[in-house]
Amino acid sequence: MIDRYLLEKADEEVQKLKEQGKRILCIWDGSVLEKAESEKLEGLCPVLSSKAVRRGRTKRGFVFHWPALRPVWVMGMQWTASVLVGMQGLPHLALSR
Repeated sequence: MIDRYLLEKADEEVQKLKEQGKRILCIWDGSVLEKAESEKLEGLCPVLSSKAVRRGRTKRGFVFHWPALRPVWVMGMQWTASVLVGMQGLPHLALSR
């Protein structure tokens, strides 16, 4: 019900901005928060560790390359959100998962 409400309000805002001939921007955010130390928090899921990827890169000054490591997964939070905004007015959350 919440998703439907958010989409309806965002659609109303899009229609209003289209009628006014204003530019409409959709800001998409797909983010990950690593919480490797926490295993008992609600809403955690396995996420790909960007810190482990950075540590696996070749360091400056070394002349050899390590073979690619397999992905390292840690506990964390992952979300996707979309916000609709015009050049004026308030932003509207259209999607959040």
